[in-house]
Amino acid sequence: SSDLLFGCFAGPRGVERRLFWPGSLGLILLYFLYAGVSVLVSEPKIFGVFELSKIFASILVFLSAAFYVRSRREWTLLILALGCAVGFEGIWAVRQYFIMGIDRAAGTLDHANSLSMYFCMTVPLLVAVALSGWSLRLKWFCGLCSVLGAVGLFLTYSRAGIPVFAVAVMGTIAACATWRLTAGRIIVRSVIVLGMAAMVAAGWGELERRYTST
Repeated sequence: SSDLLFGCFAGPRGVERRLFWPGSLGLILLYFLYAGVSVLVSEPKIFGVFELSKIFASILVFLSAAFYVRSRREWTLLILALGCAVGFEGIWAVRQYFIMGIDRAAGTLDHANSLSMYFCMTVPLLVAVALSGWSLRLKWFCGLCSVLGAVGLFLTYSRAGIPVFAVAVMGTIAACATWRLTAGRIIVRSVIVLGMAAMVAAGWGELERRYTST
């Protein structure tokens, strides 16, 4: 990541190489500062310093992506790759639950909670693209992958993941969706709402067991 970040500034200058302040960087730096103060007043410090190093590495990855992925072509490739990964995890979760008989799908990750958090971080991004002004094919692709991710997350039956996912996705829809209704939008949104309601109703027994077991 550090090499890529250096290359972004060492390469040819142009519109896509201009220095700019990436969105959310201020909040990330504020969190890093908060974590640093927390480590400073805690004992032992060695574990906190290790976590600080991981946060710093994450900031480098964030900056590398922000300065490298600038053109519409690069964004399209990134979105396609993310959609394929989310769709694959969703399909794999369905396979684990309905074919392999696993109570809580974990996808290709080590635990169902890890998969739920993965969907919480990635699916809202795909939802934002599906509601954006990109090409119609890419929007439908992201919408389909978002549905697969939502199904996969529900099959994890994560107590924290499901409400976090609902809040994140609803917030994304509120921020990105247009409220100018057409017949097509009404039909699509109604189908999505009914599908989600049917999924919750079908898995209500397992959800109730999960929430009442603690």
